[in-house]
Amino acid sequence: MTFLALIAPSSLRAQEPGAFDRFSHVFLDAQSVRGGNGDVAPAYLFAADLLQRHGFKGKLTIVVTEYDERTREGATKKSGISILKKIVPDFERFTSRVDVTYADNVKGEPKADLFVSFAGVNGELRLPFAWSRDFESKEFRPNSPFTDKTVFFSYSVFGNTENTESTFSLSTINFGKSMYVTLPPGLGEHENGIYFDPSAARLRDMTRTQLRAFIQQRLGEIESAATRESIAALTSEGAQLRVRTGFAYGITIDEVKGQFWTYVRGIRSLADTSPRPTVIITPSAVNGRDLPIDLADRVELLRKDNRLPDHLEAGKIYVLQIASVKNDMFNALMAYSELPAIVSGDNALSAAVTLGKPFVMTKVKWNAKNIEALLERLERLAVDLKIHGFALLKEKLMKADLSVVLDLGRFRPAFRELSASVPMLSDRITEVLARIEGARNQPIPDPA
Repeated sequence: MTFLALIAPSSLRAQEPGAFDRFSHVFLDAQSVRGGNGDVAPAYLFAADLLQRHGFKGKLTIVVTEYDERTREGATKKSGISILKKIVPDFERFTSRVDVTYADNVKGEPKADLFVSFAGVNGELRLPFAWSRDFESKEFRPNSPFTDKTVFFSYSVFGNTENTESTFSLSTINFGKSMYVTLPPGLGEHENGIYFDPSAARLRDMTRTQLRAFIQQRLGEIESAATRESIAALTSEGAQLRVRTGFAYGITIDEVKGQFWTYVRGIRSLADTSPRPTVIITPSAVNGRDLPIDLADRVELLRKDNRLPDHLEAGKIYVLQIASVKNDMFNALMAYSELPAIVSGDNALSAAVTLGKPFVMTKVKWNAKNIEALLERLERLAVDLKIHGFALLKEKLMKADLSVVLDLGRFRPAFRELSASVPMLSDRITEVLARIEGARNQPIPDPA
C-alpha cells in the first residue's frame, strides 16, 4: 500500500474540459451513505460537475437507496430518488443524462472504469466490497459492472471529522491488487478539496438585481405556498431597500442553538441603528422555547406555515423558517443574503466557498477541523491582501462565538479569493491518477 499526498492545490478553474475523457462509464455509489439531503447530494454535485465543467461525454450512473421506511424514532427514511427529486433542479432533464437507479437494477454491462463512493453514515470510508460475492474472496457479484481494472475511489466526509475516533483519516484508490491512500476531502492544506456546485458558480458574479430576478423566476418550483409567498415578498422590487436579509442553515441541534443566538446578538446593533427590519431565512427548525430572554422583545420566530407579515416592525429581527427548496434556490437565497450566512455540512460549505461571500459555520466536534482549516486559509489570504485583524476574529470563531459576524465584511476580498485557493474534488481525482501513473511509470490499464 502506498500513501499519496498531494501538495499543489487546484483552483476553481484549473481543469480544462475533457479531463475525464479517459473514462467511458463513471459509477457513483450513494447508497445509505448519509442522513438527510446528504444521502445523495454529493453524487448529484459530482455528476453535475463532470457534465458541466468537465464536459464528460460517457455514461454516468448513480446508485441510491431504495426504501421509504420508518426509523425507530418514527421518522420516514426516504429513498435516494425521493431526496434527489426535492433538491435537483429539473430532475427529469438530469435523469435523461444520468442513470439514477437502485442496486438490484444494476446490470453487468457496460463495465465501469471509474467508481466513486461517498462517506458512510458515521463518516467512514465505503469500500467497494458491498459489490463482492463475499468479503473474503473480493470477487464481484454477477450484476456488478466492475472488473479488476476498474479504478475505485472511496471518500469520507470533509476532514473525516464525523468519525471522531479517527485521528488520521484517509481516502483510498484501488485498482487491481494495488491500493493507494490519500487525504480525505476538505479545506485543509493538503486535503482533497470540496464539491463543485454549478449553481453556486453561476450565482457568484450576479448583482443583487440579477439574483432577485433569478429567485423570482423560480418561485413556481417551491411547493409550499407560505414559503413561496414569503420569498416573493422579500425579493420583490424595492424590497431590499425596506428589509435586510440573512440566511442560516444547520441551527437546529442542541449543540449549535446557542451559537445561533450569538449570531443574532451580533446583528442586533444593526437593528439598533437602522430603521430596516431584518429577516433571517432558514430551512432549519427553530423552537420558540429556545429564544433567550434578552432577545425576546427583539426577535420574532415565524414557522414555515406562517407567511411573512405585510408590515414588518422597524428594528426587529424576524427568523423565517421556510420549507425545503431545491439546490439552486437554496444557493440563491444564500447569495441574496446581505448578512454573512450561517452554513453547516459539506454541501452547503462547498456552495458558500464557491459563492465567494463572507459566511460563518456553527461548530460541533465533528466539524472542528473544517472550521480550523477554513479560518487558517482566510487568515493567510487576509495577510496576503494586507487586511489586518483577522486573528482576533479567528479566535472568537474557533470558540463558536458568532457575534463578530458584522466584522467579517472587511474581509470580503479574502472570502472572494478563497475559492481560487481550494481545490475541487473532481480535479483532485485526475491529479491523483496522474501522480499514480507517474510513480508507476505506466498508465493505469483501461477496463476490459
